[in-house]
Amino acid sequence: MKRPLAYALFAFIAQTLTAFEPAEDGIYAVFDTSMGEFAVKLAYDGVPLTTANFVGLAEGRIPQFDENGEATELAPYYDGTIFHRVVKSGLIQSGDPDPDDDQVNGPGYRIPDEMHPNLTHNIPYVIAMANNYCFECEEAGQFFGIGENTGGSQFYLTVEPPANSSGLGFLDGHFTIFGVVESGSEVLEAISSVAVDANEKPLEDVVIHTVSIVRKGAAAQAWAIENYELPVVTSANQRIQLADDQDGPALQFPTQSGEKLLLRQSADLAAWSETFINASETGDHAIDLGPQDKLFLELLALKAPATHEERLPNAVFKATLPNHPLSGETWTFSFNENLDDIDDPNGFGVVSVPDLPDAVIFGYEYHRLPNGGRIRVVTQSYQVITYYLRYTDGNKGSVFAWVDDYLHGTGSAPLRFPATGSFELVRP
Repeated sequence: MKRPLAYALFAFIAQTLTAFEPAEDGIYAVFDTSMGEFAVKLAYDGVPLTTANFVGLAEGRIPQFDENGEATELAPYYDGTIFHRVVKSGLIQSGDPDPDDDQVNGPGYRIPDEMHPNLTHNIPYVIAMANNYCFECEEAGQFFGIGENTGGSQFYLTVEPPANSSGLGFLDGHFTIFGVVESGSEVLEAISSVAVDANEKPLEDVVIHTVSIVRKGAAAQAWAIENYELPVVTSANQRIQLADDQDGPALQFPTQSGEKLLLRQSADLAAWSETFINASETGDHAIDLGPQDKLFLELLALKAPATHEERLPNAVFKATLPNHPLSGETWTFSFNENLDDIDDPNGFGVVSVPDLPDAVIFGYEYHRLPNGGRIRVVTQSYQVITYYLRYTDGNKGSVFAWVDDYLHGTGSAPLRFPATGSFELVRP
C-alpha cells in the first residue's frame, strides 16, 4: 500500500558564513582560495549591472547557458575555478569555467561595458571584467584586440606593477572596474608571484574554493540583482497541478514558447535534483515524478539573456564636455532613420561641433545600462567617442566619455583621453 505523499513548494535562501567583518557599509566579495583569503568592496552603486552580474554568478542565482541559449546549470559559478592566467606586469585572471576549452569561456551570455570616472587602474588592487579577445579587432589595428561589450564571468585583479613598469593606467576605458580590494592584498601578491608556463598559466593550480557575498547596511541589504537586465532566477507564476497516478506523483503546469523554467526536487530537504525546462511551444507541460514517500518541489522561472543593444532612429544626442582638450563646446549628434545600412553615403546621421559642422557619423552603438546607457560613435573627423550616460533629470544627466582621436594621434595610436560633462538625449 502506497503511503501518503507530502508536497511542499517553497523558496530556498542560502546563508553564507565568512570570517570577514566589513568596517563600512557596502557589498563585499570574499574569496577563499588555496593561497589564502581576500575581500573586495564592490561598486554596486557606480557600476550596478556589472556588480549584479558578478554577485548573481557568485551566489548561484544566474544559470549557465549553452550555444543554443538553453539553461544548463545553476550553481555558485566561481567555486572550484582557478586563476588560469598570471601576467607578471601586474594582474591575475580567473572566472573561466574551462580554461583548456577555447569555445567555453563564460556563462553563455554577454553584458555591455560599464565605466565610471572614479574607478581607475592607476591604483593597484582593483577588480575588473575581462573581455573576450577579438582577433578581427587586432587585424584592424585596434588596441590589443579587445572585444567590446563581451563581459561574462571572467575577471582580473591588479597588483603592484613592477618597479620598471609604467603601470596599468592604459587599461582605463577598455575594461570595466567594479571594485577595490579591501583586505588580503598580500594574497594577491603571492598569487602573482607563482611560477607560470609560456601561456602565463600557473604550473600549479591556484583554486578559488568559494566566493561569498557579504552585505552591510540598509542600502546594501535592499539592493537586488533582480532589478537589472540579467538572466536571474525568479519565482514562477505558473498555476501548478499536483496529482497521483498509477506510477506515483505527477506535476502539470502551463508554459509559453521560449519560456525557461527550473524544477528543483528533494525528498529530505538536503539533497536536491534540478531539471531545466526550455519550452519550445505553448501548452501544458507534464512531468512524471515517480514513486515518492516525501517530495518537496520548487518551480522557478529563468529570465532569458538580454542583448541590451538598441538603435536610436531620429534621435538627437547633445554632449557638452568642458574638459575636452580639443573642443569644450557642445557636440550634437543627429541620428537618421537608417538602422543597419553601413554603406549608406549619408551614414547614420551627422555630428556638429563649431569647427566641424555636419560631419557624417560612420557608425554607432547604443547599449542600455541601469539609469543610462552607452553610446559609441565613429565620426568623419576620425574621432571615436564612447559616452557613458547617467540620467539625473528626465532625458538629461551627467556623461563620462573616452575619446580616441585618430586625427591628432600618431599612426594607428590615437590621442586618447577621458572627459566629463553633461548630456541630453531626445528620442522622437
